[in-house]
Amino acid sequence: MRAGKAILKFASLLATVALCQQENPVDKARSLARSGRLPQAEQMLRQAIESAPDDPALRGELGSLLYSSNRFDEAIEHLGRAAQLDPRNPAYTIQLAGALIGGKRFSVAMDLLNAVRQNFDSLAEYHHQAGMAYFGMHNFAAAIDEFQRAIEINPKLDIAHFFIGNSRAVTGDLEAAATYYRKALELNPHSPAYCFALGKVLGEMGPTRLQESVHWLEKALELKPDNAPTKFALALASEKTGNLQRAGSLLEDVTKRFPDDLAPHVALARVYALLNRPEESSRERAVVRKLQQIGRRNPSQDEAISER
Repeated sequence: MRAGKAILKFASLLATVALCQQENPVDKARSLARSGRLPQAEQMLRQAIESAPDDPALRGELGSLLYSSNRFDEAIEHLGRAAQLDPRNPAYTIQLAGALIGGKRFSVAMDLLNAVRQNFDSLAEYHHQAGMAYFGMHNFAAAIDEFQRAIEINPKLDIAHFFIGNSRAVTGDLEAAATYYRKALELNPHSPAYCFALGKVLGEMGPTRLQESVHWLEKALELKPDNAPTKFALALASEKTGNLQRAGSLLEDVTKRFPDDLAPHVALARVYALLNRPEESSRERAVVRKLQQIGRRNPSQDEAISER
């Protein structure tokens, strides 16, 4: 009898251990995502949701996965449902606002954030997202207020310092922008976007800041070697400092990658002329005339703006 009880107890213990060892779908999906197997993580979460459609953790995890892949419309569906099911969980609501902002639905995001302000007003991430919504609406004064509130709560939130810098840069306060970019870099020195933004704004502050501008643009390119907007900005700065060979080399690379982008061709025609290479300069001027006739917009400039 005692042996039978011992066997039953041992079997129960084994079952408990096996159950504890099994990962729940959320943990398993996170493991898959960390290993780069995003489609498998998504498939597993969708299958789990079929069995438990009202599980906020499953919905929230799938929404977060889709959000990280910039699939904002799909993310909104699942994060919205998670926020409905668990309205007190800030992760779902704040990331839902982020997905709305990513989808350029800025006023909708602001309406959502205003509706839940009382619940999440003490969270730095809440105020950062409110700042992002106002930034997208070009209400830069309100954006700065929200970003400032975020860093009052969490002074180490580097992205909030960065977007105060962006807001200051857009409104023409370049010295203040540089100050906030430096603070963001102090907190996160390995961000190519922060280096790029500081280099760009220093380049707009006059010839006395050109060498420092070049330094930060070089750092940005070191961190993200194939970034065309950084190469373009560094080429223009190199031209201003008299390093025409490097300017030409960088511009040649950008024009190969973006042959329909007007601005690099304009700059390259100018640099070729300064290098006394008339045939290449004439060729680039012909490209410029053709693009002007077509009326193409400037994609690399759009990319450069998005870096901020």
